[in-house]
Amino acid sequence: MRTPIPLLAVAAVLAAVPVPAMAQFEDRAWNECKRNPEPDWVIFNCTAVIDGGTPRSNTRKARAHVLRAGAYERKNAIETARADMNRAVELARTNPDIRMARAEFRIRQGELEAATEDVEASFQSAPNSARAWFGRASIARTKGDTASAVAALDKVLAIDPRDPRARTLRGELSTATPATPGTARTGS
Repeated sequence: MRTPIPLLAVAAVLAAVPVPAMAQFEDRAWNECKRNPEPDWVIFNCTAVIDGGTPRSNTRKARAHVLRAGAYERKNAIETARADMNRAVELARTNPDIRMARAEFRIRQGELEAATEDVEASFQSAPNSARAWFGRASIARTKGDTASAVAALDKVLAIDPRDPRARTLRGELSTATPATPGTARTGS
C-alpha cells in the first residue's frame, strides 16, 4: 500500500514540531479519530495518533487501531482491518473492550471460533461484561443455538436491563422460539 503524499507531508512537519505542540495535534487527531464519520478522515487521524511521537498509553493507540480497522472495514479492506484489530490486541492484550472489538469484527466476518476465543479472553478480565455476554449470544445465535443465545442475553439484561441491543435481540429470539412441546402459548 502506498502512503498518500499528504500523510508524508504531515509526518515531515510533525518530526519538527516541539513535544507540547505535538501533544495538542495528537489530541485533536484523537478527537477526529473518534468522532468523524468519514472513513478516510478516520484513517488519517487514527494513523496520526498511532504514529505520533508523544508518549501515549498503549490503550489509546490500541483504540485508534480499532477505530481505524472499523474505517477500513467500511471501505471493504478486510485484511487491513484484520491487521489493525490484531495490532490493537497486541498493544492491550488484557483490555476486555479491545478483545470484544476484535470478537465483534470476527463475528461479522464469520470467524466464530476465533471470535469465541476473544469473548472468553474478555471474560477473564471482566466476568460481568455485558458486552462479552452479548458477544456470546451473537455467536450462539449465528450457530443456530437459540437456547444458549437467549441464556446469554438474559445475563446481559441482568447486568444492564436497559441494553437496547440485548432487549431487541431477546425479543426477536423469543418470538422465533417455538413453545416447548407439551405446552401451548396462550393469548390474552
